[in-house]
Amino acid sequence: EEQAEPVELKLLVQMPAEFVPEDNPIVEALEKGTNTKLEFEIAPQNSFQERINIVLASGSYPDIMQFARGINETSYINAFESGVILPITEHVNNSQNLKKYLDPTSLKALELNGNGDIYAVPRNTLIRADGLIVRKDWLDKVGYTLPEDGNVTLDEFKEILRRFTKEDPDGNGKDDTYGISGRSSGGNLSIGSLTNVLYGAFDVMGWQRHEGEYDYMVANYCRERDNYKKLLEYVAGLWQEGLIDPNWPITKGSGTRDRFYSGNAGMVSCFGGWVYTFDKKLKSNFPDAETTYIYGIKDSEGKVKSYSIYGANIYGVLAVTTTAKGKEKAAVGFFDYLLSDEGWNILKYGVEGIHYNRENGNVAVTEEFNNYNKYRSHITLLRRYNDPEYFVPANAPQEYRIRMNRYLARTSENCVPTLDMGYVTEAQKDMAFVEYQSTMSETVSKIILGDLPSSAWDDALDKWYDANGKEVIEEMNAYLKGIWE
Repeated sequence: EEQAEPVELKLLVQMPAEFVPEDNPIVEALEKGTNTKLEFEIAPQNSFQERINIVLASGSYPDIMQFARGINETSYINAFESGVILPITEHVNNSQNLKKYLDPTSLKALELNGNGDIYAVPRNTLIRADGLIVRKDWLDKVGYTLPEDGNVTLDEFKEILRRFTKEDPDGNGKDDTYGISGRSSGGNLSIGSLTNVLYGAFDVMGWQRHEGEYDYMVANYCRERDNYKKLLEYVAGLWQEGLIDPNWPITKGSGTRDRFYSGNAGMVSCFGGWVYTFDKKLKSNFPDAETTYIYGIKDSEGKVKSYSIYGANIYGVLAVTTTAKGKEKAAVGFFDYLLSDEGWNILKYGVEGIHYNRENGNVAVTEEFNNYNKYRSHITLLRRYNDPEYFVPANAPQEYRIRMNRYLARTSENCVPTLDMGYVTEAQKDMAFVEYQSTMSETVSKIILGDLPSSAWDDALDKWYDANGKEVIEEMNAYLKGIWE
C-alpha cells in the first residue's frame, strides 16, 4: 500500500479557530503516516451540532463524521437508523492499536444493532476519578499533616475543613475562609462538584451489581440500603457547621475554582492533570502558596473507591459514512494510526524538530508547541484510555510532571466506573420521569440546606418509583444483563 496513491478522506470535525489545516505540520505528519490526503471541513463548537444536522439532511456526506456528543446524540442515532454510517466491525477487529488502546467497554457500547457490529470508534478519556487539590501552606499553618498515602477518613476530611474554616489559615485575622467550594447545577446543589471522592466513601458508585430485588442497582435509588441518605446527612452536617463555602448555592461553572484561586476555599475538586494550571492561577494571587493532593476518602472498611462519572467513556465518536464505501479500510487505518506509537507521539507532542526535541531521552517542547497546544485536544480525535501522560502538560516544569503523573496513576487505580456505559432507557425519556428528576434535585438541596429532614428522601424516592423509576430500573437491568452476563 505504500506504493499506492494517497487515499483522499474528507472529515467533518469540531475545531477551534486556531486550527488551520493548510501547511500544518501536524496534518502533514498524519497524512504521511497513513498515506492519505486529508480534507477538513471544520465547524466551531457553538455551531457544530447545527452543521451536523444540515449535512445529514443534505444527503451529501464527508467520508468521516465526528459526533461530538457520543452514543446518545440524536443525530448519531438518526444517522445509524437511516443507514448513513457503515459498520466497520471487521476493520476494527483487525486493527491492533484500536483493540489495544480503546476502552473495550466503550467499543461494546457502540454495538448498536445487537449483532456485534461496530458502527463507530469512540473518543475515550483516561479511566480515572478526580481527587482534591489542597492548600498545603494552609495545612502547615493549622498544624495538619496529611497521611502519607494521601487518603483520609471521613472524620479526617471534616477536621481539615473545620481547621480551614475556623483557624484563620491565611493569617489575615478575618473570618473569611472555608474548607471547600462547590457549585450549583440548574439552581440546585451539586454534590459531585463539591467532591466526587465522597461518593466512594459512601459506596454510591453508579450502576453496580447488587444483592437484592434487582441484580443491578444505583445506590441513589435503592430502597434496601441507605447509603445515599447517609451521604446527604454527612454533607448537610458540613454545610450546617459552616465548613462549605456559603457561595455554593449561587456558584456556577468554573466559579468553584475561582473561589479557590481567590483564597476563599482551601480545597476544590481537581483532575490530576490540571494541577499545574490550578497552581499557576493560585500563585498569581498568592505567590507563596503551595498545594498537595487528596486521592480519596476511605469508606467504613478503610477502602478507597473513587466514583467515575464517565460511564461508557465516550467523548464523541468517529463514524464512516456511505460516501466512503470502498474506503472503509483506509478510514479505519487512519483511526488506528492515531493510536499507534508513532501517531500517538505526534498527537501528544507534535512533530519532532518543530514542536519538541529529545534531550537526554526526555521530551523538551519548543515555543511552537504552545501554538499547537491551542488545538491539541481537538486534533486528538481519538485518545488512548490508559495513558495518563497525555493529560500532563508537556510544557509544565518537570517537578509538576512528576506530581501529576503520580496523581493520575493513583486516581485511576481507585476508579470504579459505573456499569451503565451511558445507556439511556426508554423509561428515562418519559416526560413524567424527566420532570420529576428536578424535584429529586430540589429535595437534595433542601436536605443539605436544612430545610427538610433526611427522611424526606424516602418520600421522594417512593414518588420517583411511581414516576417511571421502577421501569427505569427494570429496563436498565435487562440492558446490563445483556452486556455483562
